[in-house]
Amino acid sequence: MGTIPQTAIIGIDVSRDWLDIYCLPQGQWGRLPNKPEGHAQVVQLATEQGAAVCFEGCEDQKTIRGIVFPSGGGQEWKLWAALEAAGVATRQLPPAQIKAFAASRGTRAKTDRIDAEFIARFMAFRPDAGRTLPHEKIRLLRALVSKRGQLVETRKRLLAQIKAHGKLGSADTFEAMDAELKGLLDRQIAKLETQIEQVIATGAGLAATASILRSVPGIGPVASTMLIAEMPELGQITGEQAAALTGLAPIAHDSGAMRGKRAIGGGRRLLRHVMFQAALVASHHNPVLKAFCQAAAHRWQTAQGCHHCGRPKARDNRQRPRQIRPEMVHSDCLRNTVANVAHNPTARDCHIAEISTRGRWQKATGYNQRSRGETLMGRWKTAIGPKLKARTFENQKTEAKIGVRVLNRMTGLGSPSFERIA
Repeated sequence: MGTIPQTAIIGIDVSRDWLDIYCLPQGQWGRLPNKPEGHAQVVQLATEQGAAVCFEGCEDQKTIRGIVFPSGGGQEWKLWAALEAAGVATRQLPPAQIKAFAASRGTRAKTDRIDAEFIARFMAFRPDAGRTLPHEKIRLLRALVSKRGQLVETRKRLLAQIKAHGKLGSADTFEAMDAELKGLLDRQIAKLETQIEQVIATGAGLAATASILRSVPGIGPVASTMLIAEMPELGQITGEQAAALTGLAPIAHDSGAMRGKRAIGGGRRLLRHVMFQAALVASHHNPVLKAFCQAAAHRWQTAQGCHHCGRPKARDNRQRPRQIRPEMVHSDCLRNTVANVAHNPTARDCHIAEISTRGRWQKATGYNQRSRGETLMGRWKTAIGPKLKARTFENQKTEAKIGVRVLNRMTGLGSPSFERIA
C-alpha cells in the first residue's frame, strides 16, 4: 500500500446510526446518517473538497479524492464500498493507533466528534497507515469464516451442556432436543465449509495461495482459510511484518543495561488463536518445526538448570519456600553439580552446592526474623495507623510505646491458651 500525502482529509467516526465527520485543513464538523443517502452525501463532500494525492514518477499530478476512517464494528463496510465505487481513495485505520495518538496529544475526553478529528489528524501525521478495501471475494470469505466460527462456538457450548446433563442425571429429558440441535449445527457448519471451499476455488489467486499454505505440515483447511481471510496482505509483506500483524512477534522491553523479558502482544487475536493450534500440530508433525521446537526446549532447560532439582514455587508470600536438604537432591543432579563446580562453576552451581551442604541462606542470615519484623510493622500500620501523630521526638517515643502495648495486648487476647491435661 502506497503513501497518500493528502492536503485535505476527511475523518469519519462510524457508529450504527451516524457518521461524524471532520475535514482538514478547513476544520469543519458535520454529522450525517449512516444510511445510503448519508453515504451519497459523503461521496459528494469528498469530491467537492478536492483532496489531492501526488504520485511519484508521473509527469503530471493525478488528483484522487481522499477519505479515512477507523475500523469499527462492521458499520463501515457499506460506506466503504460506496466510496470505492465512486473512486474515492479510502483507508481503514486501526483503533489502537488512533487511541495512542490521542493520548500522545494529552487528550483524555472522548466523543464522536473528537474521535473524527483525531482520525483525520492521524492520517495527516501518518499518510502510509491503514489498509484499503479488501477484494469482494475476501470480504465474502471473511463473513463465511466468521459465521462458521460462531456456529462452532455454539456447538462447543452445546456439547458442554450435554455433558453437564449427563452428570446431573437429566440427559434423558433433553436427549432428543440436544441431538436434533447438534445435528442442525453439524449440517450448517458442513454447508458453510462447502461454501468456503467454493469461494476459494473460484477466487482469483485464492486457490493458489491456499495450496501453498496447505503444503506446510500443520496448516489445514481452517488455518489456511483464516490466514487468507484475516491477512490479505500475505505475499506483500515480510515474515517479520506478518508475525507482528498476527501478534506473535516478541516485543522488546529494554532500557540501558537492563534486558527485559520479551513477550508477544497485540495483533489480530482470532488469527493468533488459530495459529497457536497450527503450531501445536506442527511441533509434532512438521520435521523442520519439530527440530526447532526441540532445540528451543533444550536451550530453555539448559538455562533453567537441571529440572530434577527444581521445587514448586510458593503460591503466595505466606508460604515458606521448601527447604532442600542433601538427601532431597537427586543423586545424578548432585554429581553433575559437583562436576560443574569443579571444572567451570556458574553462580547457579555454587548456589546448589551451598544449599546441599549448609541449607537455605534465609535461615543462616536470619532473613525470617526480618520477615517477621515486616509483618509486625504491617500489623502496626493496619491497626494503629501509617504514621505517628506526635510532633516532638520524645512524644513520638511515648506514642510508639503505647502502640506496642496495645498491639501486644491485642495479640495476647487473640492467642489461644494451652493447658496440659495429660
